[in-house]
Amino acid sequence: MEILLAYYSKTGNTEKIAKKIQKALEPLGKVELFRIEMANEYGNRLLHLNPRITFDCLLRRKPEIKATKNVERYDALIIGSPIWYFTFAPPVNTFIDKLEKAKGKKAVIFTSSGMGKEKFTKGLQEKLQSKGVKIVKAISVKLDQIDQKTLQEICDALKP
Repeated sequence: MEILLAYYSKTGNTEKIAKKIQKALEPLGKVELFRIEMANEYGNRLLHLNPRITFDCLLRRKPEIKATKNVERYDALIIGSPIWYFTFAPPVNTFIDKLEKAKGKKAVIFTSSGMGKEKFTKGLQEKLQSKGVKIVKAISVKLDQIDQKTLQEICDALKP
C-alpha cells in the first residue's frame, strides 16, 4: 500500500503529528511525507497578529504553494492542517484545489489546534468530499498530542 501524507505546518505542531502518523503506518506500506510549502511563506509574527494569515483565513484566499502532488499512484491520502480562525490553513485549501485524480481515494484527515475540537475537521472534510474523496477517519488533535489509540484507529481505517 502507498500512502501520501500531505500537511502544512507553521509552528511545528502539525508536522510532529504527521511524523507520528507516518511512523505508526509503516507496517501498512510506504508512507510518503509531503510538506505543503507556500511560495511566499507567512512571516514569523504570532499567528493572530499576522495580517496576511488573518485575511487569508477570513476571506478564504488561496495563497500560491511551491508544489503539489499527483495522487493517482497512491492507495490512500492523509491530509493535515493547523486550525486558524476556526478553519483549516489557507495553503491546504490551495493544495486540495490543485489535487487531480483524487476521486474515489480514501483519506484520513487531521487538524491541530490549541483546542482540539472535532468540529474543526468539518471544513476540511467538506472540501475533500467535493473532490470525490472518501473520508474514512477525521481527527482533531490538541497541539501535537496524539495518543496510541488514535494512531491505531488511523491504521485500522486505512487497512485494505
